[in-house]
Amino acid sequence: MRIKKQGTRKLGIIGKIKVGETIEKGGRKIPTSLDYFRATSNVAQYESIFTKMYPKNNLLPVVFGTDDDEFNTNHRYEIRDHTGKVYSFGDGEDYYVSSKEGFRKVESELIESKYGGLQSFLDKTEAYLSNSRVKAQWKEVLTLRFVIPGMPILGAWELRTMAAKSSIDQILGNYDLAKNINGGTIKGVPFFLRVQKVKSNRVLDYQRVYPVISLDQVLTEQARASELLSGGNLKLID
Repeated sequence: MRIKKQGTRKLGIIGKIKVGETIEKGGRKIPTSLDYFRATSNVAQYESIFTKMYPKNNLLPVVFGTDDDEFNTNHRYEIRDHTGKVYSFGDGEDYYVSSKEGFRKVESELIESKYGGLQSFLDKTEAYLSNSRVKAQWKEVLTLRFVIPGMPILGAWELRTMAAKSSIDQILGNYDLAKNINGGTIKGVPFFLRVQKVKSNRVLDYQRVYPVISLDQVLTEQARASELLSGGNLKLID
């Protein structure tokens, strides 16, 4: 017998997957990007196992352990204070602000009456958190939570990306398409994550190199036979 509860049980988070690290240079700590995946965890053994299995790999096999999109692909806007802590987050309509009791929802009526509208609330939040050294900004953030097949530890790994114009759109697009192809389920569908460094095409930022993460489905026989696919190529859907 088991107590019946609403919702889906989720795997615990056992570590984080990253494409960056902090290095010391000239007595300063400088963040730098990588063209491979690395793991961090509160359990050193988990990091060691990952490093042995995937030493500086730019490809990583993953599966999602649930059909809960909110858990698998948490997508939101957030802004942090000068200490790096999340001060507020939202989905473009509903927003939550940090308080002593935790995050509380900012009601739309309050946003309208106190700030005169959502955009004013967003602008004033940036101004409130900014100072002479740090300019606070709202950022689009995607947090993926997945299982790495073959790992001898059961649990979910997290990966965060803020590459709104490159990584995020591609990841969510392929996630949604794969779920559609697989009959509305994503649990257990094989994917791989890939990271590669690309050069910025912005004139004022042309020397900058940054990592782009992509999510691609490993096509199964079921997916190949789907009406969405024809000869390995996607067809337009009416």
